[in-house]
Amino acid sequence: ASGLNVPAGATFNIGGTVNAFATLSNNGTLNINSGGTVNANAQFFNFSTLNLNAAGNLVLGGNPASLPSGTFNWNSGGKVSVGSGGLLNLPTSFTLPAGRTLEVQAGGELKLNSGALNLNGTLLNEGTITNNATIHNSSTGSFSNPGGIYQGTGLWTFGFAPNGGTISPGNSAGCLSFDGAVSLNSTTLAIELGGSSACALHDRLTIDNFDVTASLNTTGGTVEVSFINGFVPTAGQTFNIAFANFLTGSLPNLLMPPGFDGSLSFHNGIFLRLTISSILPVELVDFQAVVKGEKVRLQWETASEQNNEGFFVERSTDGRDWLDLGFVAGKGTTTAANSYVFYDEKPLADALQNFEDRDIYYRLRQVDFDGKAALSDVVSVEVKAALQPPFQAYPNPVTDGELTVFLPMDIESEITAAIFDQAGRFVRSMPVRSGANTLNLQGLGAGVYTLKMGYFRERILIRP
Repeated sequence: ASGLNVPAGATFNIGGTVNAFATLSNNGTLNINSGGTVNANAQFFNFSTLNLNAAGNLVLGGNPASLPSGTFNWNSGGKVSVGSGGLLNLPTSFTLPAGRTLEVQAGGELKLNSGALNLNGTLLNEGTITNNATIHNSSTGSFSNPGGIYQGTGLWTFGFAPNGGTISPGNSAGCLSFDGAVSLNSTTLAIELGGSSACALHDRLTIDNFDVTASLNTTGGTVEVSFINGFVPTAGQTFNIAFANFLTGSLPNLLMPPGFDGSLSFHNGIFLRLTISSILPVELVDFQAVVKGEKVRLQWETASEQNNEGFFVERSTDGRDWLDLGFVAGKGTTTAANSYVFYDEKPLADALQNFEDRDIYYRLRQVDFDGKAALSDVVSVEVKAALQPPFQAYPNPVTDGELTVFLPMDIESEITAAIFDQAGRFVRSMPVRSGANTLNLQGLGAGVYTLKMGYFRERILIRP
């Protein structure tokens, strides 16, 4: 519906789905019953009575949106959702009763700028919750954050175990506070670094209520670091990215920006410390393999280089054993972007060695002037789909019982040339090498056959 208007004295019972894309105005009684969903995609005015009953769902999609005014009976089992594109600013003081669910859907946002949310029911976040005030959890309260973002500069009281999603302290940058036990299991802690001063220039998670319940368990978590405002740290620089009265568990995983490496440690029993351990020699931002005729073109780009001697280009047909193809000199130390190109002149030599359908794999082994090395990600090309058979078979049709197979490339070992009939049955084979090879087809009846070599095949016609 473009809009919905419930007149005074009227009662509407919703048991299915109603989509209101324009103003929804209730002047009578609106009951959202079990299985009913009202998608309020614009303004929602409740001038009379709204009953949200068990298994009913009210979705607020306005930006901004607000909880219904008037008489709003949010009954046990009912759910209010902030829909995609919606922004719900909670009132200064609000209590989510036990048995009720407040959901933030993907693309939606719930924001607290002042006062407090008293959490006695269920808070489910798949979008964004910005807390610049206080959320009081309780023994009946429940919070789940699958794929959602919890951010801001506010305070969360009681336990906090999101079991997923992202915790993002501050508002570029800042501190996010808790006064109960916090678990990072299956959760990402996003830390922005813009300088050395905690809360002012870099993010920090703070868990503090002056007793041992204010603990941080980092087991199973991930710390993802990014740089803001043009800041570039130096090797050896440290940042205390979390503070707790008590640290427990194993260290979380660490994701650093491209070109940087670091480590995490527990410092003095109360800080989770990030140390910039090194600035990697090369910041590789792109690496591609592209088929060009019978060659493969390798191309890559760097955003910066430090002490970079160059790149060894390596190829593999199985992803395990690698062959050096050549070396491309680097630019030493530079903060300018650079592009590189290398051609694999004979990619088919390895592709012909077997019958399995396999890609050709490439990687870079970057080395600096003091001998340290690092491997790039692996890229691949599908030779079978992209390249023409690298051999010639003639004469075709065959009239005298002999077929010449010519391989123009240098092949170090023998390759099997196999003949199959129209039913796909193997009928004959022989080893071939580089140059001209003669296949004896005497005794085969007239008809269409297939010559297979490695990935490649050619149709052969035999005439009497």
